[in-house]
Amino acid sequence: MTQTLSGDKWTIITHNGKWKQVTDKDMVNKANELKGYISYVYKLECGFIHLSDFHNYETKNPFIKLDFSEQFDIILYLHQYHNYPRDRLLTVESIAPFIPNVFEKISTNLACYFDAILNDEMICTKNHNLNQNEFKVVVF
Repeated sequence: MTQTLSGDKWTIITHNGKWKQVTDKDMVNKANELKGYISYVYKLECGFIHLSDFHNYETKNPFIKLDFSEQFDIILYLHQYHNYPRDRLLTVESIAPFIPNVFEKISTNLACYFDAILNDEMICTKNHNLNQNEFKVVVF
């Protein structure tokens, strides 16, 4: 976090104890370990960041590049957290009205994660006994 906030390039310590700059390949490899919506967001966003036909979303639906199970999971996440209709096809146009709420949820989660990091804690999860936007920190 310090490197990000100070505008420095990300570095990590290797298993040899040497500093190494984090590369795009490192990020792709790490993303391949991710599960759930984070992996889908990463996969879609990479398509928009790098030169690809994802930029042609007005004429070709970028979601069809995902396999059925990935599309299904995205619909379930959108339905569970944002009331997206489960029978609606995923398109840029169909999710556009949901994007502000998705970003708000991501922002709220990131604030919780950053708070946990700053307090040397590991992760935070939603406590279903709390109000919708309240979280608790789980220390591992």
